[in-house]
Amino acid sequence: MLFLSKKKTVLKPSNNHTVYFGLTHKKIETWADDEINDIINSILLKKELPKRNITFKQYTYSDIQNYILMNVSLNALFYNIDWLPILKDKLCPITDLFDVVRGMKTAQDDIYYLKTGQEIDAPYIGNVLKSAKNIKTLIASADTKAFVCDKSKAELSSLGHKRTLDWIKKFEGHLNKSMQNKGTFWNNIADGTFPGSDDIRLFTGMNPEQRIFYGLLDKPAKINQRVIGFIPHAEKDVNLELCHALLNSVIGVFYTEAVGFPKGLGALDNCSKNVEKMFILNPSLLSGEDVDRILSAFQPLLKREIMTTQQEYEQSDRRAFEEVVADCFGYSQYFKQIKDCVLEMQRVRLSVRE
Repeated sequence: MLFLSKKKTVLKPSNNHTVYFGLTHKKIETWADDEINDIINSILLKKELPKRNITFKQYTYSDIQNYILMNVSLNALFYNIDWLPILKDKLCPITDLFDVVRGMKTAQDDIYYLKTGQEIDAPYIGNVLKSAKNIKTLIASADTKAFVCDKSKAELSSLGHKRTLDWIKKFEGHLNKSMQNKGTFWNNIADGTFPGSDDIRLFTGMNPEQRIFYGLLDKPAKINQRVIGFIPHAEKDVNLELCHALLNSVIGVFYTEAVGFPKGLGALDNCSKNVEKMFILNPSLLSGEDVDRILSAFQPLLKREIMTTQQEYEQSDRRAFEEVVADCFGYSQYFKQIKDCVLEMQRVRLSVRE
């Protein structure tokens, strides 16, 4: 709900103009009459009444502009993010280190995604991560075999690769209208015709619910359109394992929530265009000793299954990892505020299911 007051003259807002973001803590249909009155009075008075049916965050126009420059959505302003500007100098845009890409949309999966891998000749069998939803651990493997061929039909014939030629012939004349490069459609994954068909290792899933995580493939693979990939900038000499750890820290989880927006049934809208707005703890600020400490503390998390965000922060290995990261970046005193903010954002997002 948006409450506005009519002005006699429309002017550009002053930097000191105040906006209140109010968050109710019960479903509307459960409000009793006295609670409705409390909420109405709270809105009129712009302050929380004792029953705490509604809480407020107050910002100046200047504050809001500064938060927008840090790429958080307006949805994040309903929560306690007072700590974020304090950490500004410890962060850098994710795009300083990576190109953020959405995985490939083939337009005709039955050509490229293989059921057994026996359909074609061995040299043309590649790997694809089709979905992050079933990923169990932070180090993962591609879950699907794919048809990746860079040869012409004449070359395949000269090589005696009959199974691959038969596979191509099976689909010739039966292509979807949206299929790209119809002349040599079997080359589409190999020649980069499909946007997002690069081989990547670092990834996250689209529209997460209770588990927010960043995975690292044990071997480079292509990714499906339901997966978001990170391609390191070659000139930056990116430490992939370190960035994997930093993205899985509480700051990475916060930014995933903060650049997205709640969708129906509690999913998070974190498309690639949103994810590329993220900030990450700046790895260039770390000493060699800091890097070693963080990677060492991250190891136990790599050896067990990924849990829900709520469960993660109840685990001793997770708390130990977060303490090391916070110490290395100098935000230990704010860690609890950040963690509580993340959990509250997720709790409200998921409350639509209750």
